[in-house]
Amino acid sequence: MIPPGPAEPPTPDAGLWIALRIVRRAGGLVPHAERRGWLAEWHAELITRFETRQREGELGAAARIELIWHAIGAAPDAWYMVTRGFTPANVLADLRHAFRSLRRRPAFTAIAVVTLGLGIGANTALFSVVRGVLLSPLAYHEPHRLVRLHGTRLDRPQGFGNVSYPNLHDVELRASTLQGVAGASSWRPALTGDGDPSVVIGATVSWDFFRVLGVQPAAGRFFRAEDEGEGREPVVVISHDLWSQRFARDTSIIEGTISINHTAYRLLGVAPATFEGPHLVEFDGAQPVVWRTPSFDALAWYRSGRSWRGIARLSEGVTPAAAQTEVSNLMTALAEEFPQENANRDMTLRPLHESIVGGSRSTLLLLFGAVGLVLLVACVNLANLLFGRALERYDELLVRSALGAPHGRLIAHLFAESLGLATLGGTLGIAMAYGGVAAIVHYAGALIPRPEAIALDGGVLLFAAAASLGSGILFGLTPGLRVLRGARIASIASVRGGGALARKTGRIRRTLVLAEIATTVVLVVGAGLLLKSLWNLHRVELGVEREGVVTMELHGSAWWDLKPETAATRYREVFDAVGALPGVQAGAAIDVVPLSDNYSCDGVTPLDRPPPAPGDGRCAEVRSATPGIFEALGIPLLRGRAIAWSDDADAPGSAVFSERAAEVFWPGENALGQTAVIRSDTFTVVGIVADVRHFGPAAELNPAVYLPATQEPWNGIARGLTL
Repeated sequence: MIPPGPAEPPTPDAGLWIALRIVRRAGGLVPHAERRGWLAEWHAELITRFETRQREGELGAAARIELIWHAIGAAPDAWYMVTRGFTPANVLADLRHAFRSLRRRPAFTAIAVVTLGLGIGANTALFSVVRGVLLSPLAYHEPHRLVRLHGTRLDRPQGFGNVSYPNLHDVELRASTLQGVAGASSWRPALTGDGDPSVVIGATVSWDFFRVLGVQPAAGRFFRAEDEGEGREPVVVISHDLWSQRFARDTSIIEGTISINHTAYRLLGVAPATFEGPHLVEFDGAQPVVWRTPSFDALAWYRSGRSWRGIARLSEGVTPAAAQTEVSNLMTALAEEFPQENANRDMTLRPLHESIVGGSRSTLLLLFGAVGLVLLVACVNLANLLFGRALERYDELLVRSALGAPHGRLIAHLFAESLGLATLGGTLGIAMAYGGVAAIVHYAGALIPRPEAIALDGGVLLFAAAASLGSGILFGLTPGLRVLRGARIASIASVRGGGALARKTGRIRRTLVLAEIATTVVLVVGAGLLLKSLWNLHRVELGVEREGVVTMELHGSAWWDLKPETAATRYREVFDAVGALPGVQAGAAIDVVPLSDNYSCDGVTPLDRPPPAPGDGRCAEVRSATPGIFEALGIPLLRGRAIAWSDDADAPGSAVFSERAAEVFWPGENALGQTAVIRSDTFTVVGIVADVRHFGPAAELNPAVYLPATQEPWNGIARGLTL
């Protein structure tokens, strides 16, 4: 309690009343023995100032504000009264005493430090993820002007799909609201030449890809308009990491040639070390390290082939809404020019940062909130521990207070111990956070966007320090202050104050325990719901075997640009050798592995039905595979037959449809024996297999078609497949 100060004269004046109240509130900080005199002095000064202005007739609004402002100065004066004992020598002495005290109680210290360290470590690790993924801007020039161009259908505007390269090219030429438009498509090359061949992640990009992003090369130059198109020399740009690891940062190779798939590519330049790909193309969360330009004329390419991801930069001062209106109008015009390919099609603009992290935002914030609750539970545990510790020191504080120890010195004494625990707990938490961040990036990097931006940098360490000090001081110093207040009361009143203190402390500790139980219940319920969701997802039938299935990329000149019959012979030799290995049950190859992040949705047109209206055609996940693929992936064959080696280039086109595809293209009918045009060739349905959820248990079930790799003209056996 604050003891009564000098009597206040009855006054109806609001300005003086507010000023006196401010002083009385500030007086709560002043040591008890000096508080009455301090309050009397400040009250007398304020009343004198008020009466002087009143006699002089200057008691206006400005004078009252000046009086209140002068009263606010009581706060630093009161703080000086508290901290005048906080000399460097005293602070060091308190810290030495605190660490000796903690060392004498190793069990208490260990429990408190580990409790605080676990909470701080978990929060720091999750904050580094949230900061790197959600809060840090993309490392491009004016990243807020960058947008993704998603291909959509007018009847399904919520979807986000790929676009065709000719459409991107036309939008770039005609859109005045866009300063530049670029595209990217996946590429999995093999580095050959000197050293061991290695398969890397690459991308085929339009020549202005880096210009649109606003990135400058670390060495050499980026692509120019003359580096794209039919008949030009193959050129590449590589990442800084690849340049360092494989070429030892040798500047002499710039403008020289490197071997990719045993083809000579001229190396134009190197991306900067800090370059973060825009996540247009990635494999298992990893970004490309090699970029090339298309070797075809954009206007002569297939407008219906939607295998490109688009990105654009808004013109200066243009809003996304204005750009969206113009692009949609352009797509309407392109639909009139090319109705078969573009009818019912649109392009949706979405901020690049949102397109990268939007799907993970709610999950990361939910996890961060849950970990924050864990820190709250840890702090409540710490507060309970320190309540017990403070009660042990009750007699000591009572004696110190009775001997006239200043209030500030007692606070400093308690603060030193809380500061010591906060320092030790924060240090342990930061050490745990380093391991936690490394584990998150290693095990969940493929599931989290922008894993390369996750790091324990200065901002994250500042957060950890603030969380450590805040948690340690708030939940460590508060129990001690409550006991200290009880000790002062007991020294003034009687020994019975200890009983009152025990009752008050008991109520506070019970409140903390109830808060801890409530928080824990929330966490347990949330964890239970999460586990239930994970269990439900785990029970979803994916249609493929995951256990015991391994993959290997087949790349290089041994597999590229072979005649189909030569490639078929080579694959059969590989399968025979692999099948002879102990424990191998089946082996096959396919161009797109199920559950990967790659896909290819192509139009399928049944021949026994009228051609669809422009824009109304359906597509399917078209796969190119070798015989044995269904056995290797554990996909059940429901009817008909599977792909066979007899389905070669001289045989009639054969296709195996998934159950979903058969129902979509021939609803209510038997799909076996039906014919359809796929990728401009005619195929007959020879088999029906079970459905596969290509994009995971939470994705919708898409129709799929499997074509013999020896017959498929685009991604067939004469190209690299995945074993």
